[in-house]
Formats: sequence, C-alpha cells, structure tokens
Amino acid sequence: MTLSRHELRDGQRESTPSSPILPFDLQGIATCLLCFLGLVLFFFLSQNRMTVVYDEGIALTAVMRVMAGQIVHRDFYYNYGPAPLYIEAGLFRLFGPSVLVERLFGITGAVVIVLSIYGMVRQMCSRRVSQMAALLCIVWEFGDGGARDFLPVFILWPTWLVSAAFGRNISARRAFAAGLLVGIATLFRYDMGIGSVVCHIVAVAIGAGLRTQSLSQWLRAMVTNLWAYVIGLALIVAPLTWAYLRVGSLHDVLFDIVIYTAKHYRLGRGLPFPRPQSLSQLQELVVYAVLVLIVVSVYVSGRWVLEQRRHYGESETLPHWVGVLVAFSLVALMLFAKASVRIGAGGVFPALLCCVIMAAVLYNQRAKYGVVLRTTVALSLFAMFVTGVWASMHQVSGERKSGGSMLLWLLEPGRMAPRAPYRSWCSEKTPITRGLCFLMDEDHIQTVEFLIQHTRPEDTLYVGLPQHDRILINDNMTYFATQRLPATKWSHFDPFLQNSVATQQSMIADLERNKPPYVVLDSQFDALHEPNGSSVHTGVHLLDNYIAQNYRWVETFGKMSVLQRSGPEPGA
Repeated sequence: MTLSRHELRDGQRESTPSSPILPFDLQGIATCLLCFLGLVLFFFLSQNRMTVVYDEGIALTAVMRVMAGQIVHRDFYYNYGPAPLYIEAGLFRLFGPSVLVERLFGITGAVVIVLSIYGMVRQMCSRRVSQMAALLCIVWEFGDGGARDFLPVFILWPTWLVSAAFGRNISARRAFAAGLLVGIATLFRYDMGIGSVVCHIVAVAIGAGLRTQSLSQWLRAMVTNLWAYVIGLALIVAPLTWAYLRVGSLHDVLFDIVIYTAKHYRLGRGLPFPRPQSLSQLQELVVYAVLVLIVVSVYVSGRWVLEQRRHYGESETLPHWVGVLVAFSLVALMLFAKASVRIGAGGVFPALLCCVIMAAVLYNQRAKYGVVLRTTVALSLFAMFVTGVWASMHQVSGERKSGGSMLLWLLEPGRMAPRAPYRSWCSEKTPITRGLCFLMDEDHIQTVEFLIQHTRPEDTLYVGLPQHDRILINDNMTYFATQRLPATKWSHFDPFLQNSVATQQSMIADLERNKPPYVVLDSQFDALHEPNGSSVHTGVHLLDNYIAQNYRWVETFGKMSVLQRSGPEPGA
C-alpha cells in the first residue's frame, strides 16, 4: 500500500470534519424525526412477544428490586452497571412496571444507535455509503434483537469525539462531552466503560505523539486534550460512587464485578470460537468478519501514518479518517477481547457496531490502497451483511414457531399464541400483559397464575432448579411477572456461585429469614449443556436438602414444580 503525496493531500482535504454533527435546518430535523419514528415502528413490529426468562428476566427483576428500595450489589447480586435499572425504575414509576415500557426503552436505544452511526459516517463518506452503514446496522439490530440497548451510544460517540486528536488538539467542550458520555457508559457496564476510557487515552496519546516532536510537547498536548475529558468523567462517576459508598460496601461491588469474574467467569461461561455445525448457526461466522476488519483497520491506519511520516515528517497533521480508524480499532479490539470469553454473534455486537463505522471509512477510502485490501474489505462487508440477513431470517423463523411475532399477532390475533386454554392470559393484570400482551410459555403462564392467586403482594418467592449442584441459567422472569420479590440476594444464577457451599449457605440463611410461602423449581434447563464449567456437578446439595426438608410439593405445570412451605397454608 504505497500512497502518493497527491493521495495523502487529497485524503486530508476529503476528511476535514464538518462542524455540525447533524443538520439543524428544519428539513434536516423533519427528516431525522421521520426516520426515528419509522425505525421505532419497524423495530416494534418486528419484535418477539415472547419474554426471555434469563437475560430479560434478570434486568426486570433487578428493576423491581430497585423500586422496592434495594441497593444494587449490596442487596442483590448483579454483575452489570446500575444506570439502566434506575432509568427503567423511573419509567416504571411514571407508566407502571411492564415489559412494554422496557421494550420501548430498548427499541429507542436501537434507533438512536442507527441514527448515530449514520450521522458519524455521513461526515466522512458519501450519502450512499452512510445509508449502507445504517442499513447494515438495522439488519444486525433486527437479527440480534436481544442486544437493543443504549450502551453502544455512550461508547460510539465519545470515541468519535476523541478521534479528532489526530488532526488537532480537541476542544475543551468536545473533550468534556466525551468524558460525560463515557462516564454514562461506565454506569451501564463497568467493564466496557473503563475499557473505553483506557482506549480513548491511548488514542489521544497516539494522536498527540504523531503531532509533537518532543516529550514536553507530548505531555502538554495530553494535558490539553484530556483535562476536560477527566472532569466530565469525574462529574458522572465520582458523585454516584460517593453516594453508593455511603450505603453500600465496596467489597460487594468488587465481588460481583471483579472477584467472581476473575475466578470463575471464563471457566463457567467460556465458549470456543464458533464452528457452525448447521445452517441455523451461520450468523456466528460474523465473529471472523469483525476480527478481519479490526486487523485491516489497524494495518491501513498504521501504514498511512508511516507513509505520511516518510513524505512529510513529523509535523504534518493526519486526516480525520485515520484518527477514526485508530480510535474505533482500539475500542473494537477491547470489546472483541471482552466478548472472546463467551464468543458469538451476540457477544461481539458492540464491536460489530464499531466495525460498521470502520468498514464504511475503509470502503470510502478504497481507492487509496491495493486490490488485496479492497477485496478484503468488500468481502468482510459482504460477510457482515449476509450473516446479518441470516440472523434476521433465523429470528423471523423463531417468532413464527413460537407464535410470538408481534406483526402477525396484530394482523391475526386469533391465530397467534397464547393458545387455548390459555387465551385468558392477555386479560390478566400482570406486568407482562400491561399495555400490550407479551408472552411466557404455557408452563410459566400457569405457574404465574397460581402464584398470584395463592400469595400476597408482600410475600417473597424463590425460583430455583431441581438440583442446585449444576448451574447454567435460571428463570428470573417469574419474579417480575408475579411482582413477588426474590427471597434471596442470589436470585441471578451463575456457574460456581449458587452451586458453591458459601453461597448456598447464604441462600439458606435468606430463605430461613424471609420464609417464602412457595418455592418454584424449573427443570427446563436440565437438558441444556455447554462445553464449559456450567456442565460440572459440584456435589453441593445443601440448598436442595433445605428445600426438601422445609417444602412439600403441591402442583406441577409441565417443567415447573410448585412447592409450599410446610405448616399452615398462608393466609389461613
């Protein structure tokens, strides 16, 4: 990839960033609004009405606990950041707790991601390339519907803002905004937020190093670029950290986020790199397209810097698109490394969004490098699009099989789930059906109806497994559906946690103190096995023995068994 002086200068002229991020004329605002509403409608109609008992259940039950006054980490195990919990708790206060509100929140995040990527790419690329980037993002947002979240917004935008450090010093206002946004990202996901901060500092350091000729100049440039960034970050993180430490323990945070993860996450949750055994898993191959794009982006930006130095020396500034490639490559590599433990299409989704921006820039600059790199970029883009379409088709197929298609339900409500004799489910007053009828499987529907009829709102509940010596995942949605608080801190299960002696002893203490009148044991995950430590039986049966001694069977609904605490019936 040998670049001429003419190409270098053209690249610098082409990629001078425009000052506004989005057009602010009335026509531009109207266009953005129409696109926003159209995408909201599209994602809303394309969603699956079936609720997800583990991931979605974890989040909704955590919000319920926050609304009850419980403190994240101190009162319940949770290995993500608190921001979405408190945002959704506020929304639930306004509109009532419901899956509908939670889904609309996630859909809004997905739409903002699409518009953000279009806005970023449009500043450097043609309208056609920007539209292609937005379309690729839409395809993957649809194909991986469970990934709809605001978090990528607060990673992409600060990365975009700091990428300007390769051409000039970042303005204080721009750096401050980047710090604020990455601070919010940290409150969504501690690991991704902190990782993004490290990547931004490294990107600024590289950009400053390429523009300066001495250590003292480099240090001054670092201070100039980062002082406002640090202030913005501190304004978000510091007050909330102080507020938490007044009521909670640092050890609880470290256990949930660092100690358990460092000791057990890779062993208990790790997966090998995908080798699809059937066409239904074809979308997993996007992992390799993402990795290739990261490598190509690093190579192209690095080679450009070397060519620029050779032709013009150290004082020449770099075009903005080179800074974009470097900054987003660093962040994408960090996100990919995090996802590599539990590797898969869903895990690399945040890194994929970075790669969409990088791929658009690489494609737009394709005339500046050789046929091998142009072909590699084109094939990677093609692979991302094909696997995204395949994931979308797989999503549609799953919705049709489960009877959970929102669009088909609105068009033909009589033919879609829930099926007889559970058609009365949509008239039930639960957070799952409030506002719009979302679904659980028939076993869960019967279990939820039983629990609502036989318990009081102030009662606690425990939902576990028939055998607690092997942990893969567990049902968390039943807590939210019944609006019964978990009787134990450890309602969200992870391998080598709830099947350990120490945690089971803590759970028994919680159950003895709260005495939930009913326990639900869900066997739907018994046949599921992964090639990791979640398939290991630890031989710890303290909790199983406690339940057997203190609870008796009363009902079975398919794979759900309901046990009642021994003694007088509640309310008797």
